[in-house]
Amino acid sequence: MEINKIKDPTFLKDLKTKDLVLLAKEIREFLILNISKTGGHLASNLGIVELTIMLHKEFNSPNDKFIFDVGHQAYVHKILTGRADKFNELRKFNGLSGFPDVKESVYDSFSTGHASTSISAVSGYLLDDDTNYAISIIGDGALAGGEAFEGLNYLGKLKTNKGIVILNDNNSSIVENAGGCHELVKKIRGRKISQGLKKFGYKVLPVFLIKFNRLISKFFKMLFNRKNYFEYMGFNYIGVVNGNDFTELRKAIKIAKSSKKPSIIHILTKNGKGYKYAEENRDGIYHGVSSFKIDEAIQNDCNKVLFSKIICDSILELKKKYDIKVIVPAMVNGSKMEDFQKNYPNDLIDVGITEEHAITMATSASLNNKKVFLPIYSTFLQRAYDQLLHDASRHNTNIVIGIDRAGLNPNDGETHQGIYDLAYLKTIPNVTIVAPSNKDEAYSLLDYAFNQKNLVCIRYAKTFFENVDSNFNLVPVNSWIKVKEGKDIVIISYGRILNNIKEFIRDYNITLVNAITINPIDEVTLTSLMENNKKIIVIEDVIDEGSLGNSIILFKDKLGKDIKIIKKNISNTYAPCGSFDDLDKLYKLDKDSIIEEIKNAH
Repeated sequence: MEINKIKDPTFLKDLKTKDLVLLAKEIREFLILNISKTGGHLASNLGIVELTIMLHKEFNSPNDKFIFDVGHQAYVHKILTGRADKFNELRKFNGLSGFPDVKESVYDSFSTGHASTSISAVSGYLLDDDTNYAISIIGDGALAGGEAFEGLNYLGKLKTNKGIVILNDNNSSIVENAGGCHELVKKIRGRKISQGLKKFGYKVLPVFLIKFNRLISKFFKMLFNRKNYFEYMGFNYIGVVNGNDFTELRKAIKIAKSSKKPSIIHILTKNGKGYKYAEENRDGIYHGVSSFKIDEAIQNDCNKVLFSKIICDSILELKKKYDIKVIVPAMVNGSKMEDFQKNYPNDLIDVGITEEHAITMATSASLNNKKVFLPIYSTFLQRAYDQLLHDASRHNTNIVIGIDRAGLNPNDGETHQGIYDLAYLKTIPNVTIVAPSNKDEAYSLLDYAFNQKNLVCIRYAKTFFENVDSNFNLVPVNSWIKVKEGKDIVIISYGRILNNIKEFIRDYNITLVNAITINPIDEVTLTSLMENNKKIIVIEDVIDEGSLGNSIILFKDKLGKDIKIIKKNISNTYAPCGSFDDLDKLYKLDKDSIIEEIKNAH
């Protein structure tokens, strides 16, 4: 079949099992070929091919709603709904989103990007609607998130069979899952021999015999009070099913449709199925990939060093001075904390996809005199705003949060942009916000942060550095840094944008200031700048509300200074998918736009 010519999923209705097997093989080849060129989420999509095909065959989308939790595993869904011809533009500016997007297709029922939301979204679609099915496809990692339990608590009590939860149990999210929920799913999954017997039954027995066997099983469970967790919550539990087998999937779906209450279909899938390197890998590097050579394994080593790795190396060095505990909400690899985990396995606590829990846990640990570092993506930190405000800040105790992917973030689109954290963090009392632009500043700011008595947030972007030496040098970080001296015009910036500006203003007679402490601002340096210069340009890749530029204007008004402040930042919007170059150009933070602003300011 020509994958690029698929217009909609209706053609699946007439396909036999042997045709479906061939289609699954062709889709996997298509995914591997295209993702090797564009980059994207690989392993999760390879594992879910059969399930996605069978969902579109047995249900009637877009009337029936498919909601992919997190959403990074929706590539097969996009192929079957007529978007295969756009895969050469996957995750590019004005291209195909890497996540479901209601603006992109009527087949995308819910725009996702964060974990644990799908069951709640299913519940909303079932409100006063008893005609169409709503199906959540959620992984065993995302099931640990608090909202997933809130959704289960509601959905399990509905008197309808239209709500179905597909628990995609591949024993992996980005890396191996952690915590009690993972152990619960493993216990429900059962031993390998019982898994094999169940899957054998789904494969060879007709549906009516499977139903009869389930009735017998339910009788004995009731007799001995041995229901599993999901059954106690009110669900019809169906499993364990081979999620890479069409016959088993079809029978499980038919049983769910004939039920009188919501169902959970517990499937086992092979993460990375069809690509041997992804199948064999356990450290998560095939979860999200950049372009790669198909016939070669992806290597973890790289000549360039990600800022997250610099943070980890700095924490390792500071571990010699302080007894640091690292709490990570499921992103050990993403936050590049593998080396810390390897060297101090008892001091790194992976709490799973539970950002709220992580913040409150870090708060009480700090109250118990522990030095805590909590690395977390900016986009995920916003899920724990209440805990930041109510717990971490109100107790006014020392926690150091590493805000990874701060500012504009390439490739992942609207849901993963780190342009909002400065705005919401500045509404919180007792918080210090800083931004290193290089290794020495990162190390020095971390050392500074562990000696404070309040919440300290360290922002850093998803940027790479070349030729990073192994030495750690303490540099002054308690005041803003003049990177370059000039006349009349001052540019104030920090982090990634500051490093970009350094590269192209050497020939301009301006002053460049590194605002290494964003909150509170350096009032002494700022007062001096306002007395000796005529114009200040503040450049940053955050939304305007709560920006450093706004703080500087408020301070100017407080002093009553007659000086022009020009802000270059981002309007309160959802930033699209694109590279750093694409996004900087869109928001006029690129070289040409900044130089034009400098010329106009003279």
